[in-house]
Amino acid sequence: MNGESSTNRIVRWEVLQGLPSDGPLPKHFHFGHPTPWAEGFVVRFWNDDGSEWVGNFQGQWGVESVFDLPESTVLIVIADGACYFLPKSDPERYTCHGHGVTSALVDEEGTFLILAYRGGDLVAYGRDGTRVWVRDSFAVVGIELKSCTDGIVTVDIEYDYEGSWRTVQIRAEDGTDV
Repeated sequence: MNGESSTNRIVRWEVLQGLPSDGPLPKHFHFGHPTPWAEGFVVRFWNDDGSEWVGNFQGQWGVESVFDLPESTVLIVIADGACYFLPKSDPERYTCHGHGVTSALVDEEGTFLILAYRGGDLVAYGRDGTRVWVRDSFAVVGIELKSCTDGIVTVDIEYDYEGSWRTVQIRAEDGTDV
């Protein structure tokens, strides 16, 4: 992602229960198949000049949240499992980073956002929105990020197709086993 070139950038946000009944039309964010008539994950954003706008994010299935890593140039929106990276100074240049996010965790230093995807993949993104590491097929199906302490991420994984779970630990910085 490029550095911040605009003097007007996103500085805060609020998750809404639904689309507002008045005001300007919301900006629609999607994965290439726009459905602007459908309500998704709705967030109101404020820019540093005091202006505000509403984003309607198309999703599928999974968690919903907004993440802002310290000193990051991007805001990360998880909309019903769909992952969007919005440059704070130019949200129209958003990028999509998959769908099926079932769990998300920021490490204690605020350096990485770690996402667990349906199907058992783990991906860590840095403050600039780039992938730092990937663990494909880390779990058979289910995966739940639990915590991060002293750089160690605790994860519950479903490790067989009979529904058996266990707790494992990995390093936040590179995703390797402890």
